[in-house]
Amino acid sequence: MGNHHLLSPNKSNGNSSRSTKSTTISSNQIININFTSEKDVRGFRNIRSQSMRAIKREIMHVFCLLRTYVILTLKKCVELTANIYRYIFWRPDVKTMVDKTVELIFELINGGTEWNSEKQQILNYLNNNNDHNINSKIIYNWLLINQNYSNSIFLLGCFNYYGIETNKNYEKAYKLFVNKSVQNHILALYYVGHCYMFGYGTLKDEKSAFKYYEMVANKGCVGGQNNVGYCYSHGKGVKKDLKKAISWYEKAANNGNANAQRNLGVKDCYEYGNGTIKSKKLAIEYYEKVANKNFPYGQFETGYCYFHGIGTKKDLKKAFYWYDKAVNNGNIVAMYNLGHCYKEGLGIKKDNNKAFELFKQSAEGEYPSGITMLGYCYGEGIGTKIDKHKSI
Repeated sequence: MGNHHLLSPNKSNGNSSRSTKSTTISSNQIININFTSEKDVRGFRNIRSQSMRAIKREIMHVFCLLRTYVILTLKKCVELTANIYRYIFWRPDVKTMVDKTVELIFELINGGTEWNSEKQQILNYLNNNNDHNINSKIIYNWLLINQNYSNSIFLLGCFNYYGIETNKNYEKAYKLFVNKSVQNHILALYYVGHCYMFGYGTLKDEKSAFKYYEMVANKGCVGGQNNVGYCYSHGKGVKKDLKKAISWYEKAANNGNANAQRNLGVKDCYEYGNGTIKSKKLAIEYYEKVANKNFPYGQFETGYCYFHGIGTKKDLKKAFYWYDKAVNNGNIVAMYNLGHCYKEGLGIKKDNNKAFELFKQSAEGEYPSGITMLGYCYGEGIGTKIDKHKSI
């Protein structure tokens, strides 16, 4: 739109003819126009109205163009930022570490672990493996932006399940484990079974838990085989059947699962003859298998068998050896029993000071018999000064 020229009628020397004067409209001028008729007024207003509408249209057009430009620019910036971020974190070595971590978890599940020890073993693996300067924080950040294949989805579920680099969140873990992209992932299915068994992130449903355990067990998951045995042994989600429990335990034990080997040794099976012929000899054999895998529970039970001559010849030195192993792995009952060995000189030279320290450790672990024995030591001055106040 250029400058507008408006006709302004004026009377001159009594002549009724109209003369014209050209007036240029600008933002810096004040225009005084004299009108001789209503028609002229309407004409001016009409022109002004048309001009304003045209100006508004131009402004809106420019605004729309700017808005489109800004949106496209922002979109490109977001895409560029995402690509840069992915470039920074999409490191082949991190992806390799993710896959190796999933392999580790599979080994832990199949080999059997002490209760609630998986998290620490995963952290130890991630943070003590410095080949590529990768730790759990780097992997967690990588997982957040790389949820495009089954292992990364599953592992992020594990991080939420165990509370690794984030707060423990069973709901998020469950949703990740049941994601369609991991519906054939054996470990994801195994953890779905856990979620149903304990009500983590979903309603507790032991029948569904058994279904998932059985599913992965039939696909070769040794941890699943042990869990199916547990379900049959305790009637969890399925009718109790000790013979089937033994069958699944033996299958898992023969595949190297320490938990199944322990379960075969404990009161569920050979030691007490539940669901099978009572055989204390077989019981200690399974305990020793677990003990040799550095499981404190198996070490304690093996020491107990040697101490009392259960399934084997009584051997106090071997009992002391296995109790000591279990103590070093934090077993509070073994601390109490080893304290008695030192106190009475059983399998080792008598040493009241060491006995007192072991009773104290057991008591600090809140083992009732350890607390009682610690009080007795204070009352009688065994390995410490007599303190009647502490003996109470």
